[in-house]
Amino acid sequence: MRSKSHLCSQLIANNVKFITLATLYIFFCTPSAYCLARPHFEFENIINLSTGSVGQTRPVSVTWDPVQGEICVTDVRQASLFILNSFDIELFRTSTVARLSYPSDGSIDTQGRLVCVDRSQSGKSTIKRLNVYGEPDPFSPELPSSEWDPRFLLVTSDENYLTLDPNSALLAKHDHESGRLIWQRTIAEPMEEDLYLGHPMEAADGRIYIPGGNLHQILVLENDGRRYTSFGKFGSAEGYFSFPVSVSFTPDGSLLVLDRMRHKIMVFNQDHQFVSEFGSMGAAPGQFYHPVAMATDAGGRVYVAQGFQGRVQVFRYTETQP
Repeated sequence: MRSKSHLCSQLIANNVKFITLATLYIFFCTPSAYCLARPHFEFENIINLSTGSVGQTRPVSVTWDPVQGEICVTDVRQASLFILNSFDIELFRTSTVARLSYPSDGSIDTQGRLVCVDRSQSGKSTIKRLNVYGEPDPFSPELPSSEWDPRFLLVTSDENYLTLDPNSALLAKHDHESGRLIWQRTIAEPMEEDLYLGHPMEAADGRIYIPGGNLHQILVLENDGRRYTSFGKFGSAEGYFSFPVSVSFTPDGSLLVLDRMRHKIMVFNQDHQFVSEFGSMGAAPGQFYHPVAMATDAGGRVYVAQGFQGRVQVFRYTETQP
C-alpha cells in the first residue's frame, strides 16, 4: 500500500504537469495576448513623378509632413521638389521660378512653406525656403562655420530647422523665422574615409536618430544634439548593418532602418532590439537597388526612394499575428 506522503507527492506532480501544459497551450494557441505580432510589408505601387525636358528622375529624398499629411520628394536631376497627397497624386512641382540648382533634401514646414538644402552661389549648400507658390522666400541662416555645407534637413516638432553636414559631422539647429543659430554639435569623430551620415529623424520623445553609413550604426542623440547612445553591428546577417542611410518610425513606435548596401528595411523595437527585416536586391516592384531615403506616414505607408532607378516605391506596413 502506498504511503500518504507518496500519494501527496504524486498529486502535486500531476498538478504541476497540468499547469505547465495549460500554460504552453495558452501561449501557443491564444492569438492576441500571448503571441507577438510580426511586421509585414506589402508592396502597393510606384509613384510616377512628372518629367520635364530632362525626361528622367533621380529622387534623393522623401519626407512626410505630419501637419498636411503630404509627401515631399526631392528630385536632384530635375532640381525640383514634388508635393503629393496621401493618394500619391502629384499636387505641386517647383519650376524654374524657385531657382533651385542642386537640392539634396526638402520638406514642408509647419507654415506650409517648402524648405530645402540647396547649393548656393558660393558652391556650398545652405538652407533655402520657398513660399506656398514655390517662389523664393527671404531666409538667411546664420553660418555655424565658414565651411558649413549641409546635405540633410529636418523640420523638428518645435517648427525649427535641423541640418546635418555629413562631411564635418556638424549638426545645426536654426530658428525657422529669424534664421538664428540655436545650437550646433559635432556628433562624430572624423574617419580616414567619409562618414556618410544620413538624414536625421526625430522620435516621439524628441530624441534624434541619425544613420551612420560607414559607422555601421545608428546614432541616438538628445534633443539638443548631445550624444545619448548608439547601436548596431557591422555584418551581412539578419539585424546587422552594412550601410544604413535612412530611418523612420512606424505609427506604433517601431524603428525602421534602410540599409543601402543590404537592400533591406530592418525593424527594431523601442528598445533598439532587432525584430525582423524585409527586402531583396533587384529591379522588380517590391525589390530594392541601392535605396537612398525612406519616410513613413501616420497610416503606416512606407515610401522608399531609389535614385539610380529613378523611382519611389510605396509599401504598407502592418503587424500580423503569427
